[in-house]
Amino acid sequence: MEYTIYYYNKCSTCQKTKAIIDKSSIEVEYHSYFDDRLSETDLEELLKKLKLKPSEFIRKKDLYKELNLEEIDEAGLIKAMSEHPGLIQRPVLVKGDRAVVCRPPERALELINV
Repeated sequence: MEYTIYYYNKCSTCQKTKAIIDKSSIEVEYHSYFDDRLSETDLEELLKKLKLKPSEFIRKKDLYKELNLEEIDEAGLIKAMSEHPGLIQRPVLVKGDRAVVCRPPERALELINV
């Protein structure tokens, strides 16, 4: 498959992104990273494609605060995201060596229309 999407099925943004993908003619391999967790290596590779640091990719909502991650270094954030997938921004669409966080969902078109 040319495209891969990392998503969480219960996320409304993920569902909206899926609707955009369904309207296109692309084939996508779906990965729920709650069911099939990303390793630290997987996350490092994804971050390279996104051109983001872990601190720019992590969701800084309730779980982030619960786990007291404010003072953790970048490597520690990758470890935390691997152990707690709820910390990962979603959805993420990947095509080859490029990736985009689909927030808003229309950002998926940046890779679809290439």
